[in-house]
Amino acid sequence: MTIADAIKEEGKYFSRHPAYATMSNQMGIPFLCKSLNKILIAHIQRCIPNLTKQINLTIQQKEKELRNYQQSDMGDIDEKNCGPIILSLITRFCSEYSNLLEGNFVRDIATETQGGARINYIFHKMFFNIIGSIDPFDNLTEQDIQTAIKNSQAMGVSLFVPEGAFEVLIKQ
Repeated sequence: MTIADAIKEEGKYFSRHPAYATMSNQMGIPFLCKSLNKILIAHIQRCIPNLTKQINLTIQQKEKELRNYQQSDMGDIDEKNCGPIILSLITRFCSEYSNLLEGNFVRDIATETQGGARINYIFHKMFFNIIGSIDPFDNLTEQDIQTAIKNSQAMGVSLFVPEGAFEVLIKQ
């Protein structure tokens, strides 16, 4: 049975049924579709003013942000002065990034470390503890070390362990 035929049969059922015959025009899929469409349209009409307001506010914020990025001597952005504006943005980004790393930023969050302080913590606490827990000779035998030293010395003799031996052993 096709959908159209099913809808016709549903209409016949409600119009012939003794309990539903008086309200058969308010039963079935067509009435449900109309009711849901009315609810959807009402909801959209309620939401549009707020959405429009949010969109306009976002546009204003982005336009203000764009004006802040433009330098007063550059004027409006076009193909001619696009390069200097991009260079200015990159310079500002580098400056902000440098300030973040050096700790020269507004300290508005006191609950966690940021920027350079976070990197410092990672390297001096976390990384140090992890490196300290690694046994450097775990996968190296004394024979491996002696062989690497002999191979890097080749025919010559030296007082110090050759740098090449360290490189070979580190790669292993």
